[in-house]
Amino acid sequence: MTAWLVTDELMTGPAPVAAGPVPRPGLATPRLSAREVEILSTWLVCDTKVEVAERLFVTVATVRTHLARIRSKYRDAGRPAGTKIALLIRAVEDGYCTLDDIACKLDFGAQEDDDDLVTTPVVSVVR
Repeated sequence: MTAWLVTDELMTGPAPVAAGPVPRPGLATPRLSAREVEILSTWLVCDTKVEVAERLFVTVATVRTHLARIRSKYRDAGRPAGTKIALLIRAVEDGYCTLDDIACKLDFGAQEDDDDLVTTPVVSVVR
């Protein structure tokens, strides 16, 4: 976090969440279309591009094309994002999504009604 953000937050509280990209000093922010943001935010919470395609009713090729364009825009802005985590960081930095947005869409591996299933840890002792 930069010094001006820390000072601003301490004085006025957390900044409101922006609806779109937030200009940041020294960082070129690529302009993503609404569809690119939708594809990106969905991909960030899915395990595969196939899952993204199923959720958004598009083909896997469409998902790949949008992700390639997003990566190209970041590369052209001098901020390459070659991995999924790099794209997450860029999207958060630029205000296209928040960590709360992503967390709300994740199930964190929740299991259905397995509360009455007893599991015993296996411990072996070697002497």
